[in-house]
Amino acid sequence: MQKKLILTVVSLFFSCILYSQTNFSFDYDANGNRIKREVIVIPSKMAYSEMPNDSIVDDKSTINIIERDDIKIYPNPTKGDLNVEMNTTSDIQKIQINIISIKGQLLYNTDVVQRAYNLDLSSFAQGAYILIMQVNDKKYEWKIIKE
Repeated sequence: MQKKLILTVVSLFFSCILYSQTNFSFDYDANGNRIKREVIVIPSKMAYSEMPNDSIVDDKSTINIIERDDIKIYPNPTKGDLNVEMNTTSDIQKIQINIISIKGQLLYNTDVVQRAYNLDLSSFAQGAYILIMQVNDKKYEWKIIKE
């Protein structure tokens, strides 16, 4: 019985060590929006003292994923025209743009094929909206202010 308990504790300890080898670091702007995500990869066979100085890598450069930093939404606040630009070399198969009211009502929906797109919000009332952009299988959200 005591051997089973010791074996269970030791296996839990090692499983925790194995799962803690990848950490994430986030940076936020003054408004609390996440602007950067870094993946910190620590190889399991490498001790902390043997780690190279460049072991913290921005996940855009290691994985072919489009990050929020690759998408520019401007001007925000807007008086009518809102530009959406994607600055990435990643393979994009599907882009969908939705604009939702604060109450959750879908106001605008389009599928886009180009990496630069202009939204005409001149018919929208003044206020706050949520722009949801789905690129391939990943969703991004922005708060948009219409003046």
